[in-house]
Amino acid sequence: MGSLLQKMAFSITAMLSAIKTYLQKERILIAAILALAALVRFLFIARRSIWHDEGFTMMMIQFSPQEILRRTMLDVHPPLYYEILHYWAKIFGNSELAIRGFSALLGIGVVFFFYIVMKRIFNAEVAKWAALFTALGPFLIRYSQEARMWMLVAFLVTAATYFLLRASEQNSIGRNAKWWAFYSIAMILAAYTQYFSLLILPIHWFYIFLKNYQPPFSIQFKKLFSLPWVLSHIAIIGAFAFWIPILLQQTTRVSASYWIQKEWMTIRTVPSTLYRFLSYINFDHIGSYPTPNYIHELILIALAIMAIFVIAKRKTQWRGTIFILGYFLIPMYLIFLYSSIRTPIYQDRYFVWSSIAFYGLLALFVSALQNKFAKYLFAPLFTILLLLGIYKVDTVEGHGMREVGRQINASYKTGDEIVVGELYAYFDFSYYNKTGSPAKIFADPEWIRKGFGEASLIYERADTIAVKNLSDVQPQSSYVWFVGRDPWRDYYKQIPANWQEQKRFQKEDSQVILYRVDVSPL
Repeated sequence: MGSLLQKMAFSITAMLSAIKTYLQKERILIAAILALAALVRFLFIARRSIWHDEGFTMMMIQFSPQEILRRTMLDVHPPLYYEILHYWAKIFGNSELAIRGFSALLGIGVVFFFYIVMKRIFNAEVAKWAALFTALGPFLIRYSQEARMWMLVAFLVTAATYFLLRASEQNSIGRNAKWWAFYSIAMILAAYTQYFSLLILPIHWFYIFLKNYQPPFSIQFKKLFSLPWVLSHIAIIGAFAFWIPILLQQTTRVSASYWIQKEWMTIRTVPSTLYRFLSYINFDHIGSYPTPNYIHELILIALAIMAIFVIAKRKTQWRGTIFILGYFLIPMYLIFLYSSIRTPIYQDRYFVWSSIAFYGLLALFVSALQNKFAKYLFAPLFTILLLLGIYKVDTVEGHGMREVGRQINASYKTGDEIVVGELYAYFDFSYYNKTGSPAKIFADPEWIRKGFGEASLIYERADTIAVKNLSDVQPQSSYVWFVGRDPWRDYYKQIPANWQEQKRFQKEDSQVILYRVDVSPL
């Protein structure tokens, strides 16, 4: 018996050794990491209901390309993502899987592009760790499962970074012209996908500066401002110039009124974003108590120590390390400062494209560890934190509008009215509404008619779908389905006295109440 167990143990050890040797082949390992990236992105991609922003996407892509262009001029984002998704939906349909699948595929592409970026700047070991951490990054997974523009801009910015590296490595203008052309195209597309992507430009300029800087004060200006570099940026600015007047109009409207509040800009703001990058945990509270500010300060100090350690260990590659640090820190702090001084526009999801470099820093740190104990400590620690984040993304976050829609679709009768209590629930419910009767919205028609922001999709229907007073709703069947969110919303206080609740259904943050409207005389 003992001999048999020894043989089995030897066989298992030999098998594991063979697998390790096989996976050490770079292409096989990267293929496995990309497969892992696909698994964690597609496994629970349709678990959550479509939420408000995705509902906006679903309604937008139903319009013609020309109409999409016109309506995005009235919103706060540029049109490219919606234009592409319009045609994607024509081919693959508009199911949750189909529409979110576009983002998931881009998320896998991000992992591959970032791998070759890190390999070109550093080496294969760093690139493998970067690919693994990017594949498992819960922040990237979360937005690879959303029907919004975040992964498209991340893909384009990462691709642009790769093209920049290739272009800057070539000495001949003829040889690097195609890479500058690719770079220009990627950046133009990124700018027409999300405005914050333009923040990568000064970071790219800084990298070119670092490449041409020789301590203490030597700079090769001819290489720094090469003709291809100049022509590339003329192309980017020229192609985006058409949209600049629209951007200025949108900026004016955002400055006048935006949902993000200035008091949200605190010492916690950037660290909270970093927590979401690493484990998708909101660390604002420990239990029922607010997290002390010194904890957030310690986190920033730890990040600084990690960066200094990496720079010290990679003395010959300090330029690349500083580039990665700037890649993820500069955009966040620029927007944080602007939000603190002027208009608050800082939101975690706006930095999906720069979060990639955070995972690159983790990779640099792990690969710089020479002590095996330290490496075997931090590499699994980071991996566990990322996996905990994936668990939170896939099992904790939720939205229940799909089930609310099913309840109404199953029980709706001709003559019933459907009213949604707020715009924040209107678009996602409209996606799940299969009754054939358009929902109305409890909102001021005058505000809807202005057609700015989210109202850009429905302003021409303000007179037919907007309800200023709930008492004006007179269903033919005497029944009203009232769709809303959390029970403490103010609009529940405005339910007329003659609406008698019959039943209610709630799933996570969404609910519907069926009312019978009593029209009998007093």
